[in-house]
Amino acid sequence: MLILLLGLGLRVAGLTWGQAFCYASQGDCLDAYRVAVNYAQGEPRARYIGQPNFNKHSKLPGPLWAMFCAAGLHLWGSIDGVVWAIILLNTAAIYLTYLLAARTVGFPTALWAALLMATSPEAVKYSVLVFNPVVMSFLGTCLLLALWRAVQRDRSRAAFWLLFLPLMMLQFHMSGLMLIPAIILLLWLKPARLNFPWLVGGIVAGLALYLPYISGELVHGWENTRGMIFGGDGRYRLGVMHVFTSPLSFLINYWGSRWTFSPTEYQEIGRACFGSFALLVAFNVLSAIVAGLLVIGAFGEARNALRGFWCSSRATFARSPGLVFLTISFVVPLMINLANGKLFRARYCLVEVAPLFSLAAVAAVRWLSMPRIRQILLPLLLVTLGVNVWLVLAVFRYQGKCIEQGALFAPSFHNLETVYQALKVHAGTNQLIKVEDNEYMRTTPPRDASSSYPHQICQYVAIRERENALPSATQALVLTYKMFPAEQVKLDGPAIGYREHGIALVAVQTRP
Repeated sequence: MLILLLGLGLRVAGLTWGQAFCYASQGDCLDAYRVAVNYAQGEPRARYIGQPNFNKHSKLPGPLWAMFCAAGLHLWGSIDGVVWAIILLNTAAIYLTYLLAARTVGFPTALWAALLMATSPEAVKYSVLVFNPVVMSFLGTCLLLALWRAVQRDRSRAAFWLLFLPLMMLQFHMSGLMLIPAIILLLWLKPARLNFPWLVGGIVAGLALYLPYISGELVHGWENTRGMIFGGDGRYRLGVMHVFTSPLSFLINYWGSRWTFSPTEYQEIGRACFGSFALLVAFNVLSAIVAGLLVIGAFGEARNALRGFWCSSRATFARSPGLVFLTISFVVPLMINLANGKLFRARYCLVEVAPLFSLAAVAAVRWLSMPRIRQILLPLLLVTLGVNVWLVLAVFRYQGKCIEQGALFAPSFHNLETVYQALKVHAGTNQLIKVEDNEYMRTTPPRDASSSYPHQICQYVAIRERENALPSATQALVLTYKMFPAEQVKLDGPAIGYREHGIALVAVQTRP
């Protein structure tokens, strides 16, 4: 319970202090918000297809991600409801990881697995974003729990979930598909008999989730499906080699470039968190050493468990089912991605964080059982866990301060809503508004990501106006605000609707 509360507290800090903001993913967050609003208002395309991308020419099939976001909006009344749902799902994933580890490799290991997951900075980061891959840790762990029950009990009804969940996961993120080869292999190794009626029932129920997509594609000439089939380039990318490094990001407390623009900003994070950038680097190195020991230990334990696998696979599984189960469910998906040759990202590992942290915990328990190594590793491990907690809290606090007081506008949902409310007060509650940023963007250096973020104000205002659509919206006049760099606008002009963080929004015209 204490571990769950710790994990929940760190994730809530990401919302309350860090404003659930990610530099690199805010565009996807806004797209998810837009599609959820469209879904709630019955827009035909949103009813059968969501925001997540399959490739440059198509989206993932089905509306489940849009439905999830729309439900959060409806229940909470704002986008924060979606963030809270994601936080709770990822906190539940900690408990489910504990259950999986307890059932496969035992109680002491389960506690370490839950603690590692609860305090992992990378896992925390991916627990507070309106970003479709972040639900995969919960869904993936649910699938592995069902699979474990199916391979341990004759004719278990858990067989229903073995293909239902992957079919459902496909509407959130493609990474769910990488578990299917591991599922097939483990079902072949299992000693228990499979419950085929429930397995077929799960397939039928999973396919039923695609009825809205199929009906929508029939109307639109299978446009999205053709984009999925023919939209890829088919090239083997060197970025696939990240399958060997991306899992390590969940064990090392380096706050990656996804959340910072430059090495200079990472230095500022070090000074804000620990008073010294050198100290932050020292803690990064310490966590890398601990992660290295956990990887070595997990590799040794897995190798021992798999000894004789190629000669007698089922006997090997019967001898050490839990460890073989975790190893296969972790390694096989990565090897499938390596063979596939597609660019691999750290977020693709979310679907298998349960076996990742469980195997790391196996290594921790193994090393700690050796008295000499325990004297060295236990202090290092405890210090690293403590630093992780402090780092997460300090970085979220620092991030919130930068968002609220920074010279440049950061498009967190809180900041965007502040701008929107300021404009509505200036224009009048019943006045329709829009924002144009052509003038501002002309003065922005090309490829300057931080300076171009105010562009998202235009998108957010359009989404909020659609969400709060007035009954006579189609006939109403629209008050347009143009965006300018703040230094180009005179102070306290009556037409200024918002002036902060280096930008000014000025009411310039009203038109139908």
